[in-house]
Amino acid sequence: MSVALPEAQQAPAPAPAPGARNHLLRNGIALVVNSAISSLLGAGYWFVAAHHADQATVGQATALVAALTALSTISQLSLPGVLASFLPRAGHSARWLVIRAYTLALSISAVLGAWFALLAPMLDDGFAPLRGVGPLLLFSASVAIWSIFALQDNALTGLRMAVWVPLENILYSAIKLGALIALGSGIGALALLTTWVVPAGIALIPVSGILLFRLLPRHAEGVDGEDLGGLRRYFAGDSVGLILSQFATTLLPVLVVIRLDTHAAGAFGIAWMLAQSLDLVAVNLGMSLTVEGAHDERRLPTLLRSMQLRVLGLVTVLAAGGIVLAPVLMGFFGDNYADDGTDVLRLLLLGSIGRSVTVLAICAARAGRHPGRIIALQASLAALIPVAAWLLAGPWGLAGVGAAWAAAQAIVAIGAFATEPYKPHRS
Repeated sequence: MSVALPEAQQAPAPAPAPGARNHLLRNGIALVVNSAISSLLGAGYWFVAAHHADQATVGQATALVAALTALSTISQLSLPGVLASFLPRAGHSARWLVIRAYTLALSISAVLGAWFALLAPMLDDGFAPLRGVGPLLLFSASVAIWSIFALQDNALTGLRMAVWVPLENILYSAIKLGALIALGSGIGALALLTTWVVPAGIALIPVSGILLFRLLPRHAEGVDGEDLGGLRRYFAGDSVGLILSQFATTLLPVLVVIRLDTHAAGAFGIAWMLAQSLDLVAVNLGMSLTVEGAHDERRLPTLLRSMQLRVLGLVTVLAAGGIVLAPVLMGFFGDNYADDGTDVLRLLLLGSIGRSVTVLAICAARAGRHPGRIIALQASLAALIPVAAWLLAGPWGLAGVGAAWAAAQAIVAIGAFATEPYKPHRS
């Protein structure tokens, strides 16, 4: 999977300027703080859900949210990476780039959401809440809303304004939790999905309005010229990689519903939510790496190595703590969740260590505009995880799904590190 760098990158790179390092850490820390607080509020949301609905309903809801997230990510194609990689140097085309990204994602999201809502109930009774015209329209609109909600965060990050992201998402998470509490006990899976999406829709108008009509024009005034070279090639390659990644990540709870049942999916959904909260450390710091590497590719090798040391150490410590505390974390949602989900949570957290290495490798490849490497890494995970999870879930249940995740993440991480093309230069 080795990728040769252009000759222009073979010259010794200057040490990161204090400004570049400050932007890297400031945006990265802002995104990590956003994830930490949002994850805490998210855990509170599922805690309330677990006590307002039975485990099978929670399983249906987590599968619907997983499908929503997967379809939204597929609909966005590589647009999040495009905004992070190209927006910093887009100049007066910046607003045009964001509007085109919104339009494309919105169109694809509505179509994919409608098709999933139509077909999923025919494939498995776990998706029975989507039957009917009303639920179909609701789910289609939900996917579209979620796509724009995600893209506006990517645009803010690409503008080095990630400090606004925590404020937006904390408000969203608080409204979502408040709506769930207000609905009370006996809530169904579709109502849970509604509380998940409606607050995001409310946040879209003011945030995207400020982004399009104030922040982007101001950004354009501060950039000399524009550099959109290679955008189409990057967009095509990274889109393939992102679609492949959905088979290995966000569609995994859907696989659990189909391979096992909604009861098992309830425990897996909670464990998956907790593990994904840890994965967001690497994802968000990696996004900051992409933005700063896109601003100055000569500093990318040094920035990558610095970020690898920080992220791998932090994720390893947090994963170890989570593995020890897994029974307590799962027991917080109820005894049944602790009985069914402790082992799989431990395995998912173990996989987060390898995943952090791969995520940073992908983010560096986005900054360097090397879609071939992105495809290779994502395809490796897509080939390993679903097949292994399906096979091991039969004899081992949820533990088999967790084992497949942990083993595949370790294998691909070793390959990513061994073939890393961004080596620090020596004078």
